[in-house]
Amino acid sequence: MGDRLALALEGPKARNIAQSDRRQGTLISSKGRVAALGLLLAAFLSGCAVGPDFVAPEAPLDAGYAAGKPANITQSAPIAGGVAQKLVPGRDIPGEWWRLFRSKQISALVAEAVSNHPNIAAAEAALRQARETTEADAASFFPSATLSQSVARTQMTTAQFGGFSQSSSSSGPTALLY
Repeated sequence: MGDRLALALEGPKARNIAQSDRRQGTLISSKGRVAALGLLLAAFLSGCAVGPDFVAPEAPLDAGYAAGKPANITQSAPIAGGVAQKLVPGRDIPGEWWRLFRSKQISALVAEAVSNHPNIAAAEAALRQARETTEADAASFFPSATLSQSVARTQMTTAQFGGFSQSSSSSGPTALLY
């Protein structure tokens, strides 16, 4: 009611602005619905773009990554140890490739780098944590037992055991048997 009173006091211009704001809200939601329906229709029709007789093309055959055939022997250099290297395409490189150099210094440097690398230590810690979590979760599949004990002291009257209760009345003391 306060809105109507404010609109009435401000005049017809304010009423038109308020009414256009309300109408604009419904226009936006209907525009959104039309856009969503259009996207849904486009997605539905794009599934029909490839016919049922579609055959995927064959992958191109390629022998390597180089534009031409690589040389089997590299250039030599006129320095100590600068002999030409022989390349053998198609051979697998071992995991510890630096051992192919037969250099104690390189092997020692790689061993030191691997042993002191923080990412490797973090990965080992994450692996340990995952194993321990798995073991802890596996324990939930086994039966479990819970033992507990408690002690309480209770004071009871003789009446609770079915004994006699003394009471007095106008005719004198009487005994009630429960």
